[in-house]
Amino acid sequence: MKRTSLIFQTAAGIASIVGLLVVFVSEDPLKAWIALGVFIAFIFYIAILLLTTAYRLIRQKYPNGYIRLTSQARYTCTDGKTVEYDVQRVIQSKLPCLSKFRHAFKWTGSKAPEISCDVHNFSKVLEGGSDSEWDMAVVKLNEPLLYNQVTVVQICMLIDDS
Repeated sequence: MKRTSLIFQTAAGIASIVGLLVVFVSEDPLKAWIALGVFIAFIFYIAILLLTTAYRLIRQKYPNGYIRLTSQARYTCTDGKTVEYDVQRVIQSKLPCLSKFRHAFKWTGSKAPEISCDVHNFSKVLEGGSDSEWDMAVVKLNEPLLYNQVTVVQICMLIDDS
């Protein structure tokens, strides 16, 4: 019931603006241009409100901006010191445009891990401020993902545990 009344209220508002445009067009061209400018500004304002509301709703449901469809991790150690930690994730974007992916990890060793990414460009590591916070490996996607597009993110870490 509320939705139909909102639709009727919006239609009534647009009809009244269109009616004012018709009245002003018949009298003076300057008034017609002013009325058209006001109408375009109104439509622009409504579009901005709709986009910000949609973005807030998406951020509430998907705080990371994506859904993890699958995750796979593999640890390999050939020499007893260096561990190769390989993570593959298939993600689906839930933002209008997703350009970065953050992988949370915790490493307490003395040497920082060497991070690389075969599929996309590895950007940087954001270190957590305290022992309870996670470190973040930021991966810049080659092409930004649009809403509902899927990609594979692969991160490889060489960890020296000596």
